[in-house]
Amino acid sequence: MNDKNYYTTYYQPLLMRLPFFLLTAALIFMSICGLHAQDQELIVPVVVDRLELEFERGDEFPMVIPVNNQGVLIYQEDENFGGGRKEVYTFQFFDAYFDKIWETTLGKDKNLSLITYDVKGENIFLIFSESGFLTQKVVLIELDLFTGKYEIDEFDDFVPMKINSADFIGESILFTGELNQRSVVLLYDQLSQNVSVVPGFYRSDSKITDVFLDRNNNVFGITTVDKVNRAESLIRGALFDEYGGNLSRYTLENDQENSFNFLQAKTLFDVQSGRHQVFCTYGYKRSDRARGWVTAIIYDFDNKTTTPKYINFGKMQNVFAYLKPRMRDRKLNRLQRRFERGRKVKLDRNIQLEGIIPASEETLVLAQAYFPRYSYNQFGFGGVFFLGYQYNNYTVASFNPEGSLLWDHTIRLTNVMTNELVNIVSFGSTYNGYVLSYKTDNLIRYTVFNEDGLIQQEQKEKTVTLLENDKIVFTDRRFGDFMNWYDEYHLEYGIQRIRNKVNPEVNRNRSVIYFNKIMFDLPPMESK
Repeated sequence: MNDKNYYTTYYQPLLMRLPFFLLTAALIFMSICGLHAQDQELIVPVVVDRLELEFERGDEFPMVIPVNNQGVLIYQEDENFGGGRKEVYTFQFFDAYFDKIWETTLGKDKNLSLITYDVKGENIFLIFSESGFLTQKVVLIELDLFTGKYEIDEFDDFVPMKINSADFIGESILFTGELNQRSVVLLYDQLSQNVSVVPGFYRSDSKITDVFLDRNNNVFGITTVDKVNRAESLIRGALFDEYGGNLSRYTLENDQENSFNFLQAKTLFDVQSGRHQVFCTYGYKRSDRARGWVTAIIYDFDNKTTTPKYINFGKMQNVFAYLKPRMRDRKLNRLQRRFERGRKVKLDRNIQLEGIIPASEETLVLAQAYFPRYSYNQFGFGGVFFLGYQYNNYTVASFNPEGSLLWDHTIRLTNVMTNELVNIVSFGSTYNGYVLSYKTDNLIRYTVFNEDGLIQQEQKEKTVTLLENDKIVFTDRRFGDFMNWYDEYHLEYGIQRIRNKVNPEVNRNRSVIYFNKIMFDLPPMESK
């Protein structure tokens, strides 16, 4: 048979019908994907409310303080006032629906900076101290959240210490920090105006890693990691009443046989039952990098301690869930071979414990992995320059009441670097699971999962503006944040320059400080 006729008879009709076959297959595939997406019920960040405040070039960045479910406090230096040693600040308070409640101004010394704040009932307390390593002056500003009225107390002869945190417990203020290169915990009695050292907490070679507050019972707990020598450490914890009286105390020693080293620890104290849960990370020998988790239960009233459980990161089910499938499978297979051969798994990471969340039948531990970044021989000069902390991944691990690992999940963190170690990821809940979310530039990245595994892989949504025709032309990367606010709501804020050529009720170009109240839910139904 002639080759040309054979092609014309058999192949040409098939080739002519090929586009139809491809189109049909594509339509079927799209229908299946559409049905799957429908069944999956894609969860998205929904902006419930938005607030915009005018921001002009040259204005100072404001300080934004979320006040539980009561609202948001914003204070900013007022350029129209001040002079000499004084700075004048404008305070504004908005409720949880972004309705303005009050505005007031007050002055403070220029050498004072905000170190911490706390909410007590219907009042918010702002604590300022002198800038620098040591302070001898502390200023306490009490603001009424309903009226904006304020009171100012100044302590001119305060203990010369570096203050790291301050919390209110009962009628006392709890200060933690460093004095003469030792960890110290102080109590300031607001009634008697006396300052005292909490018994047993003026230590060398000791690092305070957690402050536990139980305001229902007016008690607080302090957890420290104490160095025994260069390669070993132990954990100490103690529970106190609001006057510094000791209620319980424990010591947890590390595994001498393996020379494990405790790195960071947090404790959930239970004053009623005397059952305390300890969660920490451990490293190997002299390393500051974490190799896994340690959990232990302290029965203080019986003076008993369960045998600590050492959980290597390699034993976690989703330790590499943030990697691409091929790389993830390669690393998991390598780990499995090492475990089968009885060899040590050296999966070390820089880990920062971010929180402990107690639930009814489990306890969730939140942690993020990071690494410091440096620049070498920059601009032709010798030496090493610290650039910041690059965040790699974020992990949620669930433990049962006995301290055994139930489930875990890990997400990748993309394009996030800060000068200081801070909590990057916001942890929240949806109607059927948990959501881990964070912000980079004008994108909100989020992942939804539960104890059974991944519900929805990482999604990206752009920051929502006020009007449909708004276009974001600039975002200031030096200011802004994204955090869990209260209940299922998150707070996003920042500075944007927005262009709008369509809506006549707004300026064509406007610069604003914006605030978005966000919840993760199913997208709202469009009105017909």
